[in-house]
Amino acid sequence: MEEIKVSVIGIRFEGENGFKILKVRDKGGDVFFAIGKMKDVGESDSLILKGDYNIHHSYGKEFIVKEYEFNSEDKLEAIRRFLSSSIIKGIGVKTAEKIVDEFGEDSIRILKENPDELMRVNGIGEKNIKSIKESVLSLGPVLDTMLFLTAVGLGQSLSYKIIEEFKDSTEYEIKDNPYILIKKIKGIGFKTADRIAKRIGIPEDSPFRIRSFIIYILETALEDGDTFLHEEELINKTVDEIGISAEFARENLESLVESGEIIIEEGCVYLKFVHIIEEKIVEKLKILKSFLFVPIEIENEDIEALEKRWDMKLDKEQRDTLRQVLKNKISIITGGPGTGKTTLLKFVSNILHERGKKILIGAPTGRASRRITETTGFDAKTLHRMLEYVPGKEVFLRNKFNPLEADTIIVDESSMIDIFLFYRLIDALSPQAQIIFVGDHYQLPPVGPGYIFRDMVNSGKIKTFYLSKIYRRGEKSLINVNAHKIKNGEYPDIPVIDKENEDLYDFYFVDKNREEDILKTIVELYIIRIPEKFGIDPLSDKIQILSPMYRGIIGVDNINKVLQEKINSLSKGIKYQDKLFKKGDKIIQLKNDYDKEVFNGDIGNIKKINTIKNSIIINFFNREIEYEGREFNEISLAYAISIHKSQGSEYDFVIIPIVKKQGIMLQRNLIYTAITRAKKMVIFIGEREALETAVKNNTPLERNSNIYQKIVREM
Repeated sequence: MEEIKVSVIGIRFEGENGFKILKVRDKGGDVFFAIGKMKDVGESDSLILKGDYNIHHSYGKEFIVKEYEFNSEDKLEAIRRFLSSSIIKGIGVKTAEKIVDEFGEDSIRILKENPDELMRVNGIGEKNIKSIKESVLSLGPVLDTMLFLTAVGLGQSLSYKIIEEFKDSTEYEIKDNPYILIKKIKGIGFKTADRIAKRIGIPEDSPFRIRSFIIYILETALEDGDTFLHEEELINKTVDEIGISAEFARENLESLVESGEIIIEEGCVYLKFVHIIEEKIVEKLKILKSFLFVPIEIENEDIEALEKRWDMKLDKEQRDTLRQVLKNKISIITGGPGTGKTTLLKFVSNILHERGKKILIGAPTGRASRRITETTGFDAKTLHRMLEYVPGKEVFLRNKFNPLEADTIIVDESSMIDIFLFYRLIDALSPQAQIIFVGDHYQLPPVGPGYIFRDMVNSGKIKTFYLSKIYRRGEKSLINVNAHKIKNGEYPDIPVIDKENEDLYDFYFVDKNREEDILKTIVELYIIRIPEKFGIDPLSDKIQILSPMYRGIIGVDNINKVLQEKINSLSKGIKYQDKLFKKGDKIIQLKNDYDKEVFNGDIGNIKKINTIKNSIIINFFNREIEYEGREFNEISLAYAISIHKSQGSEYDFVIIPIVKKQGIMLQRNLIYTAITRAKKMVIFIGEREALETAVKNNTPLERNSNIYQKIVREM
């Protein structure tokens, strides 16, 4: 067993029971991953690790941690980090090392009281001394505060934010209650505050700590999609994870109820603002449903005129649904792929327009709104743009005091809407407005909390129209048929490939057992076979690999790395943490950026790289957007993306690696979502047993939310 000293420079993965994959740097400057249970460890920590080195076939050198402890040299390490942070002009990384080697813990005192002594350090001259003196003078008392914040593990950017907030009382406030940082400083959560607390000796049973942890657990539940946690579950989590008695945990929970920060309703523990949103959603739906509405009647001639204009025919199911939707104040249109939702949307919007109604059409994402615009001919917007969201201020200008000016609002891809955005939407509706929700309630739940679209569909209290008939795209088309088979728990029809028969289908399974062979086949299909056969560019959004997982040989991360090396051999690029970006790379946006008007899941290509400015320009839908510095956190390579990230998107060709090893991710609606992203062809590569497992696994993605119960009870 080996012993090494490292600094933590990033957290790659954080699982349950303290398991982490850390990106670390050893004393020799080598960067690699450290893997093991390290519950209290965070970024910037200095550690002594015991364990063994290993060479991973995809990730290279890594260290398997069996034991760890915090490095007792933390104070010296903090001084090194502080001096290396460019806060003091004239001192760089190498010079900082030399200063600490020479003066040790006296380094800061020397800087403040007798900086001329620094001349003893090789490489520091009079010019450096002058810059150092000027920096120390300009910092004044902030110097000690910055050193304190560095010593407790905070970086330069957060330190400045904290000093700006607390000014001269920074050190006092943090030593009194470091958990105050969670509320006051954006970017600091419970884990960061808790590491600071441990470093300055705050007791583990401090009420500040326990109450902050309870809030943190509820906020984490929100990130997992739950609007509340059951009281006993919350108590047990608190007891297990921070080691206090159930009685003490319950006392602090009651204190939070008394202070009004949380609400407990029938054993369900909510953050107060989340409980209010649930209540308001149901209240507003009830008002909308009961408000006076004059139904719109249409004749066969109205439908036939549009059929003739667009050279298409609606069948009886579609005609009946069209008539009923126009007669209802609130309605839902749901159905799987190929059931005619988009066609119906086109007829609804045009008939309303011809009747003189002002309509607004929106969707949760930019790509979905662009698709509706192409289909209906009406300008569709993202919901944020429709509601006039103000970036930075995080406010919506459209609300109950300034409602949307429309007779009818149509919302597509409604399954992607979480409770927060849904609340903003219905809050901005005038009571007399008609609203039509369109989507597929069998898709994956939204990224944010709740499952509001499914809850409305299942409640039976809102008029819902289920489209069931599949409109085939051709005799050999299997995508829509197989999507419905999988949805119903049936194994899909997979054509037998006959090399002598040149018939082309749109659904294939390539049998491979070894992950290395699967990866090789993915590369061949993505780079050569599909592009050559169909004349498409592999760097475009016409072809997409969807993997259920990020890690492993056929995970998103490794596939992206391999394809980048194969497709984009340019040597120059910009490296950011463990990411490398090159000109031409296919890129995905990872979060909504309302300033740039680029949204989670949007895919583009890098057009320009500026290594001097450290910036890149990405073309998203014929708009060139610049990214620099920390903004690189918002993007990633997109040759492969996760199935979750593909929601609301469509691609001509979809490649899906699938193996038994993917375990918990082999779920029916996950696979359903993946294949319904394809317009022209789906290709599975891997083990058929894995697909069988996924089809059989109909474990619903349950989420803690009481909206369904409240709709049923109150509407």
